[in-house]
Amino acid sequence: MRFDLVFEGSGTKSFAFIGAMEAFFEAGHTIGRLLGTSSGAITAVLLAAGFTPQESLAIQSVPGDEELSVFASLFQLPAPPDSRALKETDLYRLLSWLDIPYLPGFAEPHFVGWLLRQARDKPFMRILINYMERGGAYPTDQFRDWLRNALNSGDDRGQPRRYGDMTLSQFFQASGRELTMIAADIDAFQMLALNHRTAPELPLVEAALMSISLPVVLEDVIWQPEWGRYCGQALGGHEIVDGGSVSSFPIELFVSDAPYVRELMGRRSASGVIGFLVDEEQPVPGLDACRQRSHSGGGHLVDSPVAVMQVVEQLRSLRSARRLEKIMSTSAKAHDKFVMSAFDSLIVHLPALGYDAFEPRMSLCRRNALMQAAREATTAWLAHWSRKQGYARFSTRSTKLADEMAARVTPKSRDGE
Repeated sequence: MRFDLVFEGSGTKSFAFIGAMEAFFEAGHTIGRLLGTSSGAITAVLLAAGFTPQESLAIQSVPGDEELSVFASLFQLPAPPDSRALKETDLYRLLSWLDIPYLPGFAEPHFVGWLLRQARDKPFMRILINYMERGGAYPTDQFRDWLRNALNSGDDRGQPRRYGDMTLSQFFQASGRELTMIAADIDAFQMLALNHRTAPELPLVEAALMSISLPVVLEDVIWQPEWGRYCGQALGGHEIVDGGSVSSFPIELFVSDAPYVRELMGRRSASGVIGFLVDEEQPVPGLDACRQRSHSGGGHLVDSPVAVMQVVEQLRSLRSARRLEKIMSTSAKAHDKFVMSAFDSLIVHLPALGYDAFEPRMSLCRRNALMQAAREATTAWLAHWSRKQGYARFSTRSTKLADEMAARVTPKSRDGE
């Protein structure tokens, strides 16, 4: 059978998708359209590029250190700003507003500049400045290079992959596979469904970066004018961030029959839709036999990607940061919970109790347990679907509900409809 597949944003827990896809292909099924958010978008990209589950596992493992997630290894400290750039930062302006006791007003800017020059090489200061200037603690250059190289490696259906420098339109023409990634435009206050119809000139790698650029952690992606338009809108200069801030699990886009949704997503031609959801409430069999997750990376912050991730977690544990994070994610999570309830019959719940979204170092035992649980959950779901066959046919109520829920992604792209 042919299925349209949806992958939830789930951080380093996305190893579960590899186990799920092993079971999916072993059952003889094929993929139709692909839709993903954040780390789920990376899974969708790799599948669209013809990667097998085994190939995906290989490229997401760091050579010589299989316990380290490749995503964690890509977190690199930003370069310190030079003296001229330092004076143009928001941090410099903020400190310049302070009235420093016993220091003449004319001397305060010089003192602030001297102070920042002394501190700019410190890891925390580099992180803080990058966050204030670019919306994220860490640059995306390493990730961009990794994904481009991956998409230019190996073969797809007997032909060398050359997808890394393609636009979404070129990728669709070359691969023939329907791929959509969810991102958020924080200037236009809208959800973006990025594919060859909506943003044909957008580079494939940049679209993936947009979907995975978690606010506060990774730099925002700035839409460049040469990347063309989104559904007729000029987005040049707009800041684009992680799609999980608006919807981690937009399965309704594959269920809806509304004409304007079909314009975005294409017509449904598969036997059904499957949504792969990483479920933090379902226990992973065999996990108790594994040692606890390891955060030991060793080394100084500058030298250790794991230590970098630990700093991120420490920052996220602050009460003020957690409150901001909850405010930012409330609408998205409320929407996703409603989606999960409305379309539960289309969802494979992949067990992930005891795993973190940011788990930079995962023992092979823990990783294998997560993947095996996903295999078993997917096998069970597919067996149930095979018996019922009703999941392939959507009721009038479910498609109407999907139409209503999907409308939020399209108002500004429908040109006044």
